[in-house]
Amino acid sequence: MKQIIQRLWMIASSLLIFLNASAYDFEVDGIQYRIDSMTDRTCMIEKVTDLAGNVVKISPKVTYRDREFDIIGLDAGCLSPTVTSIDIRELNLSSLPENSFKESNLTDAYLPNTLKSTGIGVFSGCKSLQYIELPSQLESIDDDAFRKCEALQSVKLPLQLKSIGKSAFYWNESLKEI
Repeated sequence: MKQIIQRLWMIASSLLIFLNASAYDFEVDGIQYRIDSMTDRTCMIEKVTDLAGNVVKISPKVTYRDREFDIIGLDAGCLSPTVTSIDIRELNLSSLPENSFKESNLTDAYLPNTLKSTGIGVFSGCKSLQYIELPSQLESIDDDAFRKCEALQSVKLPLQLKSIGKSAFYWNESLKEI
């Protein structure tokens, strides 16, 4: 009897681990979301899959099963390799997670108008990034934010900018104008 209980316990534990490994709660139009709070109806973007297409514009709200959720953030490394353009201007974010779009295949990106800080290494290694629209309220470009963005030729810095982190534009041989 003891062995049966131990086996059942191991099976139940394995099942719980498996359920936790499948991170997203729902998917809409090729974007996988993880519910942050059912009470507040908030969620995070877990993954932008190939089904979302190459050019992705993310709205501040998503509807799933007749419930509307506010999108409050996104996970680092959330882009599939096929995404070349991301527009998150409408999201209400003050900062982005460290390495959010690191080494992605983005050619252009449009950041939230509410963004105050880029996040460390946010576009580091995005070798195809040619255009970035920095929001006018941006105060800080963090360390390594645009490191090794080899195709980036020009960046217009906002007037509100107070600091540029270490190696923020390091190893950008194409960059001719800031």
